[in-house]
Amino acid sequence: MFVTTVLVLQHLASSKPKMKSDGVNVAGWLQSLAAFTGSLYRKYPSIELRGLLQYIANQLKAGSSVDLVVLSELLAKMAGTEFFEHLSAAQVQAQSGGEALKNEAFPMQQARLLKKPILKLKDALVSSNLTIPLLVLMAQQRAAIIFSTDVSHLKLIGQVYDSCHLTLLQFLSFISQHFTPRSALINMLPTFQQLTSGYNLEPEVVFALLRPVIPYCFTDNIRSVSLESSSSSSSSSSSSSSSSDSNEDLKLSSDDGGTSSTSSNSLAANAVPLNPLVRSLFPESTWNCISPELYTTFWSLSLYDIHVPVEAYNEEIAKQQAILAQIDVEMRVAAASSSSSSSSSSSSSSAQQTPASNAGDQSLAKRRKVHAGIVSRLEAELAEQQANHERVMARIMQAKDSWLASSSRRNDITIMFMQTCLFPRCTFTSDDASYCIKFVHLLHRIKTPWFSTLGFFDKLLRDVAHLLFSCTESEASRLGVFLAESFELLRSWRVSAAVYQEQCEYSPGFLASFSSTRRTTYYDFMRVSIKWHTRLSKALATCLVSTEYMEVRNALTVLSKLTRLFPYLRKGATLVLKNTRKIADEDPRYVLRYPRNHFRCCVLHRSHSQTDRIGT
Repeated sequence: MFVTTVLVLQHLASSKPKMKSDGVNVAGWLQSLAAFTGSLYRKYPSIELRGLLQYIANQLKAGSSVDLVVLSELLAKMAGTEFFEHLSAAQVQAQSGGEALKNEAFPMQQARLLKKPILKLKDALVSSNLTIPLLVLMAQQRAAIIFSTDVSHLKLIGQVYDSCHLTLLQFLSFISQHFTPRSALINMLPTFQQLTSGYNLEPEVVFALLRPVIPYCFTDNIRSVSLESSSSSSSSSSSSSSSSDSNEDLKLSSDDGGTSSTSSNSLAANAVPLNPLVRSLFPESTWNCISPELYTTFWSLSLYDIHVPVEAYNEEIAKQQAILAQIDVEMRVAAASSSSSSSSSSSSSSAQQTPASNAGDQSLAKRRKVHAGIVSRLEAELAEQQANHERVMARIMQAKDSWLASSSRRNDITIMFMQTCLFPRCTFTSDDASYCIKFVHLLHRIKTPWFSTLGFFDKLLRDVAHLLFSCTESEASRLGVFLAESFELLRSWRVSAAVYQEQCEYSPGFLASFSSTRRTTYYDFMRVSIKWHTRLSKALATCLVSTEYMEVRNALTVLSKLTRLFPYLRKGATLVLKNTRKIADEDPRYVLRYPRNHFRCCVLHRSHSQTDRIGT
């Protein structure tokens, strides 16, 4: 079995170029070898894997991220860990639910066949002490790509960055899902200071890694719970895993070699308040605008905590109950058929038919048991998530008054919140993009003192177009998701004057200014909505005629996410369509034609709903 790994490593370490002649795409031979390697280790998980993982770590340490395509295939084939950027409406809703709802929205074929490959991959990472080193090296390489990639083409830099980022997300997802119980992951992780100051990881990566264990490791967090109480219902399983936890006490050494650290450097051994630790991430001027409490609350929560997809749960439960009803009908028909055949046939013939009949009944009973189990899990998971949501909201309500009360620069609150919280997270994953707008809505709903909802959207829609040039294509797509949900929220407030008056007019977030008591009326809101739409239409139209490829491509990517709600004004739609026509007439780049045609078709399809004034 070692020979197979050696052969794979020989091909990976060969002198053949790993990029195509265009310098943009991974060479076909490397893509094929990566796909073969993933399939091979899934089919034969007993093959030695640690050498391959060590090779990937060494390549990352040398500053090369091309071989991450192999790790990505291993995670996808062996563990079924894939990251989807383009989701249906049902899948978007399921993302804020629990594992049972996600499993139904993202069905993984032959999941039971992956149990052994998952265990082998996890064992290879643990036994080689490479779990945290691989993660740290990927995060460091992701941050260095922009500066160290020896090319001038922004498209290539963006694609390399997106590829590294996607593999990092796959690896984070694998760790979160399969390193259980949580004590196993806690014992493995370095401290917060090591991750941020020692390894210089970006805050969004650190919190993505720590988020599953934050409630158990930091005493002042909004989600803080006792690790013992969280596992009281499964005390037997936790006791049986205690011995394995000690074996998984892996830490990254100072030279990233993967050696174990002492227990005094573990996250579990240094349980401290989180709020004082985050102060070192930014200069003191940042904390003059927002508080560490707001910052840690924003980064430690997830969609699961602030939004319960009750409708998605009910739809899936109804779907499963319909399947159960159909199975019950089939079982009654089969029973009636068996009864009639046994009464009309001879005893010898019925004796021959009985085994087949029993097999059919057993198959139906097995199917019924499976779907009944899914219903039970969904109902229990919904109740558990609702209870968690209530606990989180109760703590948020207690803490909200102090989040911005000590701010000495209240006019800069929105800018600093966007810089340190919103933009880094909304471009991290599509889930985080949805989370960001829901968190903003939450700040508005609970009437957070000194948070201006009106000022937030005004600043967002004024400056967002300037961010497009600094985004990769995938980040622009996530930014489009964020903007689409933002426009959906604004549209819900424009439905009628009664809705606006109930949800917005008497909220402190819709005061004209902090020093004024004048409230923004429904008429004022409609006027400012016209200004926002016009401003964004002009900004995106300007991006479309830019001479920079990435600016044009990212503008089309964002517009493709907004077609259902934007451009709403006929004047803005005409301006944007005019500039997309220029792409067709003057731009020779074929790669821009598909997104341009897609956007034009969507806008022209809903041209009947465009108007000269803002409405519903």
